[in-house]
Amino acid sequence: MFFDRLVLFVEYALLIKGARRVGKSTIAEEFAKKEFKSYILIDFANTSSAIIDLFDDMYDLDFFFLQLQQFTGIRLYEKESVIIFDEVKISMYPMDFEEFLWAIEDEVSAETIKFLMKNNKPAGNVMHRNLMRVFRLYMLIGGMPQAIETYKEKVGEYGFELVEKGITNAAEIPQAVDLLVSEVDCISNMTDNTVVENLPILLEKATAKNIPVFGSEEEQVGNGCIASAGIDYIELGKKAGIMAARVLKGEDIKNIPYETLTESKITINTDAAEKIGVTIPQSITDRAEVKNAPSES
Repeated sequence: MFFDRLVLFVEYALLIKGARRVGKSTIAEEFAKKEFKSYILIDFANTSSAIIDLFDDMYDLDFFFLQLQQFTGIRLYEKESVIIFDEVKISMYPMDFEEFLWAIEDEVSAETIKFLMKNNKPAGNVMHRNLMRVFRLYMLIGGMPQAIETYKEKVGEYGFELVEKGITNAAEIPQAVDLLVSEVDCISNMTDNTVVENLPILLEKATAKNIPVFGSEEEQVGNGCIASAGIDYIELGKKAGIMAARVLKGEDIKNIPYETLTESKITINTDAAEKIGVTIPQSITDRAEVKNAPSES
């Protein structure tokens, strides 16, 4: 475990590097709480200018540490305290598959895989499908702790089960859809170009089983998906244009904060809904844009 590796370097200065939001600051602080009498955490993105100014003059280290204690109100003890910055010597990465299994409280799959590999045994069709289902879930969510926590929260909140069918090329789509329509109540299509380019195949098979297909953006709804709630690309373009204009007018890009769209645009296809006998609630239609397929006449 990464935490155990830190203990080996308890008497050294360490740098921890890794992707954003992977948990670098959290694990460093937990390590400091457990292994040291006191610690000071300095987040250079949010700390005061007075503390940052201390680093301009570190000629007298005793005076530097004295001031640092004064500003933070935390006492430092010789060889019993640690100061945490945001820098790096050991690399920290998103969760691997085994750590992902621990996070979703699956205490069986990892040991099963180890046993099969160690003894060179085949998993068998049923066990292989189960293990691949979990692995595809890992590939879908990834190893970022925040994404995993969000997934776990939403699964419990909405009471759904996620069934994934991965494909590597367009030829695999028909078989994947045939399997899906026998297992699920609805299908959510991501912004994958391979699937989007072959959307008619997915829609034909799903419609035959009266299974709604939800798109990831409004164009897919116009092509036959029942609905989508996603980015309004016009608003996104406006925001990007405004930011670009600020740069072109000479504003330093480092002073321009990033922006996100906080509201989703809801788009519905009433024709597609009617075809499979789905009634879209009035509370949704009242705030949605209708985008049915163009008339053939």
